[in-house]
Parts: sequence; structure tokens; C-alpha cells
Amino acid sequence: MANFHILESLAIDVGSHHLHDRMRVFFQSEVAYEEEFVEDLRDQCFKVRVDMERRSLMIIELEGLGVALDCIDRLRAMQKSDTKKLVSLRRMLLEARVEAHERQLVCDSMDDND
Repeated sequence: MANFHILESLAIDVGSHHLHDRMRVFFQSEVAYEEEFVEDLRDQCFKVRVDMERRSLMIIELEGLGVALDCIDRLRAMQKSDTKKLVSLRRMLLEARVEAHERQLVCDSMDDND
């Protein structure tokens, strides 16, 4: 006989042995997970932009001094790297938003089938 640990756990959490009720709660947790992931990505994008802005100001200040050219080159390389990172994060953010929307549609369809 097969064990259904997740389904049994959901039955306890939901207080129902109806499969539909358990699956609705499962899909709701999937939506919550994806929305949390979207928030995490948004926070990371913000942090990268803040770092890039701070670094840009440092480059301007160093250029104003007319010294430390090696440091400026290194900071510019970091900016270039972070620009690529930000593009990747934004792409992931877009994909995660689409996925969150699709998961919400599944959840909504579960409610429509009541």
C-alpha cells in the first residue's frame, strides 16, 4: 500500500479529507511561494541598483581627484559585471511574475470548481 505523506499532512492542516480542499491549499502555498520569490528578486534588484549608484558616485569622486586610475578601472569593471547581473535578475523577475500569475490562475480555477 502506498503512503501519501503530503496528502495526509494536508488533510490534517486543512481539516478535510476531500482531495479538492487539500489541493486548493497546496496550490495556494505554491502561489505564496512564488510571490515570496518575486519579492526576493525585487529586493535583490534594488540592492544591486543601490550598489551601482554608490559605485558611480565613487567613480565620479575619484575622477575629480585625478588619481587612482587603477581603482577607477576596477570599479568600472564591477559596474559592467553588475549591469549584467541586473539584466539577469530582471529577466528572472519577469519570469517569476509570469509564473506567479499562472499559479494564481490554477488556484482561481480550483475555486471556480467548487
